[in-house]
Amino acid sequence: MIPRDARPLAAMLPALFLAVLALSGLAPHAAAAQDTPQFQMPLECEIGVDCWVLRYFDHDPGDGMKDHQCGFMTGDNHRGTDIRVRDYVAMRQGMVVVAAADGVVTATRDGVEDVAVKDNSDSRADISKYGLGNTVILSHGDGWTSAYGHMLKGSVLVREGDQVSAGQPLGMVGLSGLTSFPHVHFMVKYNDKAIDPFTGLKQDPACGDTSETLWTQDALAELQYIRTAMLVGGFADVVPNEDDALNGVYDQTMVRADGEAIVFWYHIIGANKGDTETVTITGPDGRVVVDREKVYQKDRVLVFDFIGDKHSEGPLAPGLYRAEYRLVRDVDGTRQTILGRTFEINVP
Repeated sequence: MIPRDARPLAAMLPALFLAVLALSGLAPHAAAAQDTPQFQMPLECEIGVDCWVLRYFDHDPGDGMKDHQCGFMTGDNHRGTDIRVRDYVAMRQGMVVVAAADGVVTATRDGVEDVAVKDNSDSRADISKYGLGNTVILSHGDGWTSAYGHMLKGSVLVREGDQVSAGQPLGMVGLSGLTSFPHVHFMVKYNDKAIDPFTGLKQDPACGDTSETLWTQDALAELQYIRTAMLVGGFADVVPNEDDALNGVYDQTMVRADGEAIVFWYHIIGANKGDTETVTITGPDGRVVVDREKVYQKDRVLVFDFIGDKHSEGPLAPGLYRAEYRLVRDVDGTRQTILGRTFEINVP
């Protein structure tokens, strides 16, 4: 209890504290920032090898989209960081979601089915009520929380009230809730306001400014900004579809000379408006079986496409077939190959 004659002084303490901060050149938010949590990678994977950041936090206050690098790798009003894995095969093999910082579990949800939700899906409205699907929420104290969404059904390993340490497994990457690709949605909040961990509490940061990042330095280095990448590609002997490709249906494809077709399919992220894409399949004698060139007319966060030949001129000649993929971009007035990959398959 504060003595009666001390109450006037007690009432003055908040103002005196702010005055001291002002004289020292510190703002209240700078003092609070000293107590901000530092987050490590929330997923056990290697960026650019078996996982990629597909969507970042949206910094555009209106209907547009702008990530912390002033790029388009986000979604309108997206309030988290989406780290996706290669495909459903990788998801089923098990990709571990871990606590990004020490904390206490304040809520969990499990039991939501892992189903890809398309924009025109009849079930979209029903699934929307589950939002992040199977989720774990941690409290880090002083108003800071982190959420881990879209986890695999039945994989959640913690319960409300559990004390967890940074790096402790929480569950597995999944496809639950309102999503169309396997990933973990990592979201940070401060006093219930969503915060971009790349920019922290900084107001109106400049493009690429991570000076007040909430990531550890190791995590920030690993989470290097990748605007364009190929997730996966391969051959098929039929006209492919995206779900079968992501489910590994074509992983063991044996293209035969007397088969229906030879097709190359691919999944890329970050195609920019104006990019020129060329894809060519050549045969064992170097002859071009099929090729295509196209220019992207708009920015695309995620692209699934394919090119092929239905053996219109008879059976294929046995031997090694090669698919070459190139994405060329205008960078500071010069044309540069941003993405180049070669795939091969032997046709018996």
